[in-house]
Amino acid sequence: MMRLSVLMTMHNAGRYVAEAVGSLLAQDLADFELIVVDDGSSDDSVKIVRDLGDKRIRLVAPGRLGRTPALQLALGMAQADYVAVLDADDTCRPDRLALQCAFLDAHPQVALLGSYCRLVDASGALLEEFRPPTDHAGILACMPLYNPFAHSAVMYRRQAALAAGGYRARYAYAQDFALWLRLVARHQTANLPEFLVDLRQHGSQMTTSPAFLASRLRDGIHLISQARKLPGIPQAARRESRGFYQSYDRDYLDCLCEQGLFCRALGFLGGHLLREGPSSHAAALVRQLWGRATAPTGR
Repeated sequence: MMRLSVLMTMHNAGRYVAEAVGSLLAQDLADFELIVVDDGSSDDSVKIVRDLGDKRIRLVAPGRLGRTPALQLALGMAQADYVAVLDADDTCRPDRLALQCAFLDAHPQVALLGSYCRLVDASGALLEEFRPPTDHAGILACMPLYNPFAHSAVMYRRQAALAAGGYRARYAYAQDFALWLRLVARHQTANLPEFLVDLRQHGSQMTTSPAFLASRLRDGIHLISQARKLPGIPQAARRESRGFYQSYDRDYLDCLCEQGLFCRALGFLGGHLLREGPSSHAAALVRQLWGRATAPTGR
């Protein structure tokens, strides 16, 4: 059996995908398969990957599935014990796969491993550095506050991910964080203190699209609520995360009202009251919804 399966999904990634795949084909560790799922691209992404002509690449183009089903398809195709991920617009250091495989070999209790990352712009210039906690206790403490694993920087044990349900379809945006929550609850995790991956930030990404704002906020509300309930979360982290949770509530309500979806907003508010019960925050949400619903339309 091969050492490693690497997952990549792409949608109209023609500008960057050759560089992304090239950074994998140049890895010090060569014993891997690269599973590329094209998610309905209308540009030349498929041709670019196919023309690379590397036998390690398994390219499939099932049409437009959406990010989460495409990831789940790729995970289902994986054959190796270890699975790594790289997005089609990101790149990784030549020793990334070797270092992460060696760490998982040496730490059988760790099921999910990430690393430090550099955030770069469309041209590759450094924007900032991402330095998440490296030990499991530190990772656990920050789960209710932010995602401590960059998806393009992770390597995980395939069987652990499958046992945890893989990438669940209900999460259109934060499917990775949803999986991390389940893995963190069941296994040890870690991040390598090495800048192994460059994460590209650019305006054409799905995750920066205003069309996905409601999905991002909805996923955030649900997953922060789950993260706050994880066993072992320090009380200080639970208290600090309450502000994040409430801000997601407010922003999601605003997002629905902006789209004129007042019935959905009312349903969200009713669900919040059923889950959380009466509170000053709930009262503020009621006032917010009433204010938006009764505001003059300008006509």
